[in-house]
Amino acid sequence: MRRIITLLLSLIVALCFVSCSKAEKQKQSKIGIDVEYYAKAGQIPECEYHLGQNVDEMLLQLQQRQEAAEEELGEGTHHHSAELDKNFYYHNEEMGLIITYGENGCTYRYDTDEKQKGITHIISSNTAYEFEVSDVSTEIKKAMSSYGFNTEERALTENEISYYGAAENATALEYKFSGKTVLFIFNDNALFATALYYAD
Repeated sequence: MRRIITLLLSLIVALCFVSCSKAEKQKQSKIGIDVEYYAKAGQIPECEYHLGQNVDEMLLQLQQRQEAAEEELGEGTHHHSAELDKNFYYHNEEMGLIITYGENGCTYRYDTDEKQKGITHIISSNTAYEFEVSDVSTEIKKAMSSYGFNTEERALTENEISYYGAAENATALEYKFSGKTVLFIFNDNALFATALYYAD
């Protein structure tokens, strides 16, 4: 009888550990990944390139990829499909702007007067740090605060609204990590874009 009770108690304890482990994993999955680690490394993991990336090398890689895709597609074929878009990009040298397409397409900015410093700004209008576009601000704030990163939601400045193409009433959650800033931008309380850049 004692053995059966001991066995049952052991089983209950094991189930409690499994339950706690699942609860912890669910808590972690809400934030998805270590935002601090990637921000310090100058990365949004869903974006291919990082802060400080050499612009000329990046453009060469993108150009080679696009040329190979165009050759494969044949003349006059459009690339607008989830599978093919990832091979195409747009570059505006005057604005210091590079846009990559595809499911995880990102926007990269650099200072045209100091191009040698590399990419200074990364913007994702898709999934970023495993947060999805349309996630609400309170959800992201709660997930970040569960890891000890606290901030208050603020209104975007006029310059930021223009820079990101956000709505006039857009708000943001701003987190700073060792000289880098992560900015979650919300239109009508839904995640619109995520930016990573060098802190002032």
